[in-house]
Amino acid sequence: MLDPLPGSLADLRVQDRAAGTPATPAGCGPEARAGWPAGGSSALPCQNSNNCPQKGTEEARKPGYKLRQKWEGLDFGQQVKKTVTGTDGERCGFDSSGRVWQETPEGTLLCTDGLSASDAKRAYSLRQNIQGFTEFWKHECCGFMTLTAASKVIHPKEFAQIWHDMRKTGRGHAGLPWVRSYVRVLEPQLRGSPHWHLCVATPYDLNPQAFDWQAYNDARKAWARGDRATHRALTRQYSASATPELRGLWRELRKTCERYGLGRSEFLPYRKEAGAVANYVGGYLESGLMFRRDEWKGVRRIEYDRTESSKWKRCGSAFGWVSPGAARWRERVGELARAVGVDEETGLSRVLGPRWGYQWRTAIVTAMEEEWRNLLSVIVWKHGGKMGPKPKIKVGADVLEWFPSDRETFEAFVA
Repeated sequence: MLDPLPGSLADLRVQDRAAGTPATPAGCGPEARAGWPAGGSSALPCQNSNNCPQKGTEEARKPGYKLRQKWEGLDFGQQVKKTVTGTDGERCGFDSSGRVWQETPEGTLLCTDGLSASDAKRAYSLRQNIQGFTEFWKHECCGFMTLTAASKVIHPKEFAQIWHDMRKTGRGHAGLPWVRSYVRVLEPQLRGSPHWHLCVATPYDLNPQAFDWQAYNDARKAWARGDRATHRALTRQYSASATPELRGLWRELRKTCERYGLGRSEFLPYRKEAGAVANYVGGYLESGLMFRRDEWKGVRRIEYDRTESSKWKRCGSAFGWVSPGAARWRERVGELARAVGVDEETGLSRVLGPRWGYQWRTAIVTAMEEEWRNLLSVIVWKHGGKMGPKPKIKVGADVLEWFPSDRETFEAFVA
């Protein structure tokens, strides 16, 4: 049998056996190796980033969201430069869209500059899909569910697995078989605890017209002012107005939440029509998008039932607004594509690079017509495309073409 090469992994394992020390299990960090003899495979650091528990110790100190102190970009169609500085060492800065974020003492990032363009599309698509959800499953069979984590330690991805297990049968419990379909929206609270709002479709008629909404609202007010006796009396009053099926759902939901360690839960029938419910849930999403936590980066703020959503889902968030600015953008992107010599969006990515939209955004949005035409002429000369006709303008009832520039007049005369 050949001897292992000096310094090889086999040689280090031989040294371990000779010294009487087992090899370090995959993933042991420096603390776990404290007191082990030097040399051998036990002294080697773990190179497996998937198994090593030390993975992320350096990156965990880095914030998940990168904020910059200076930002340069477009604001209402104008090229602007902004600067922001935090006080007393607080974390504060701009995101990629120029919105200001400030960190609270609880570690939550707070934004007061409104929604970004992508967030506005997500909120709009959520409203449209909830209307389709309510109309498909019937208003009287749908309910609004609220779930809160018992502590802020739970991660939204962990809750996603909990919600999946809650709906399954087996493991000694019946699950939540009455959840036919759902739409789930995450609303991070300022204190850092996750909070979920769900639109749930059930097979029962919850009879929202017979529910005592006045007693329910008065019970919430009594709880807020600390009047527990009045709250219990009003709770019994509106519970008596609920259907037997709804009271059964309350019992099952309460037991299931206790089993999985969740906090406050609530399930009520829809009080208003589909449009009002859509705006209500959309408002929760918009307020939740103003909060961020570094450890929550990449989690789903909206989740649709993947087995049933094809029946009622109306739209996604990948669309363009019907507005004069969006129409102008698409017109200039078409002119850019003709100048490059392609006829599809993937062609622009192939010729100008995958980030062409970001790199050309300033020119597409802010360039005057004459500057844009000069830029297109350079692109046509470089890539061999075609220059589109000059745009037409409407003056009163007449449609006129743009007058040619001096350069175009001279080129036409020379030709």
